[in-house]
Amino acid sequence: MRETVCIELTAPPLPYCLESGLAVFRPGDRHPNRADFGVFDLLIGVSGTLHIGENGREWSLREGEALILLPRGHHYAVRPCGEETTFWWAHFDHPEWREVSGTDGAEAQAPGPPFDRPRTIRLPKHAPLSDPRLAFDKIRRLLALPIGESFWEKQQLLFQLLALLEREQAGSAETP
Repeated sequence: MRETVCIELTAPPLPYCLESGLAVFRPGDRHPNRADFGVFDLLIGVSGTLHIGENGREWSLREGEALILLPRGHHYAVRPCGEETTFWWAHFDHPEWREVSGTDGAEAQAPGPPFDRPRTIRLPKHAPLSDPRLAFDKIRRLLALPIGESFWEKQQLLFQLLALLEREQAGSAETP
């Protein structure tokens, strides 16, 4: 069984959406090789398989799966795409985060007023989405927003996408 890896963001502040898009790779295409990209890269598979690595770990991102690449990671293609591969991507930033195993840091939030302590947003590093259509709808709406306008709508759609991922993580923690 693979170890579950999570990314924890401390809020406030909230994550900040920078840009998003749809990538279509033809057979033989590869994800760019880059290090210290500076922002999180949320990938959501639409079709085909993207073979990608980060800091020595490897994934095959398929339809209906999400993967978050780290700002300070080394991202590279493990091998070229064997078929047409499509995925949504969203770049977001957040100043205070850490990567943890699925069992680390999973303790419940301490009771008390919310302004006395920060909240931890716990996102799965890689996860299948129980209903990918919800994520596809959110990111389609994000891409449809006019460039330079709709600041608040853009941020709200990123929050909704991350909330979907957080719910996936919470659901997997409850399974026996």
